[in-house]
Amino acid sequence: MALPVVCVVSYEEGVCPLVRSLALAFAGHHRGGVHVQVQRYGFGEVDATMAEVRQDLRYAQQSAMATVACTYATHVTVRQSRRGESLAALARRVLDGADEVGAGGVELPATCGGGGAGLRVRGFVVDARTPATPLRDVRAVPTALAAPAQTLSLEDFRAVAVGPSERDVVLVVSREDADAKAVHWVNGASESDLLVTYPLPVEAYEDMGAGVRWSML
Repeated sequence: MALPVVCVVSYEEGVCPLVRSLALAFAGHHRGGVHVQVQRYGFGEVDATMAEVRQDLRYAQQSAMATVACTYATHVTVRQSRRGESLAALARRVLDGADEVGAGGVELPATCGGGGAGLRVRGFVVDARTPATPLRDVRAVPTALAAPAQTLSLEDFRAVAVGPSERDVVLVVSREDADAKAVHWVNGASESDLLVTYPLPVEAYEDMGAGVRWSML
């Protein structure tokens, strides 16, 4: 499966565990590009990092262990996106700019139920944005970051139209839909919280020849 995957987060600390989670989410079958967008949420020149949020809210971080941080392969990109951009607009912009195998999309067969037959899937979107940013309550910190923690099936996604025709869609899995879709996500207050679940580099997305870097966040 070579369709592109677009991941969206609010804090850059969530990027590495989210990328690693894709190996489980797609059961090791994904071979396409991964495009991570760190979406702006504030009105200033820069947004507070997750580390700054923890410090400002006096959250006492207690990481269980040091974990290996990501060194991404060339087909994994991390970029910033503007505040307020809709998920459909963000996905369309990224996919329109993707020059890779699978970017043209795949038409779902007639055997797909739930109205999916005939849709042309241009890619997948994993929406892991943090609710209610900027965070102002320390009680929200322990669940600020999230990543899927199960293998996904077609019914775990919802179709969102991205054009150029109304049948051109992306399939979206979102932490916002977790309860409705019964999809399990792991939560944490830091990168290392989530990397306890995904502690080792994933060959599909990381440079396995790179020197080891440790996440101490």
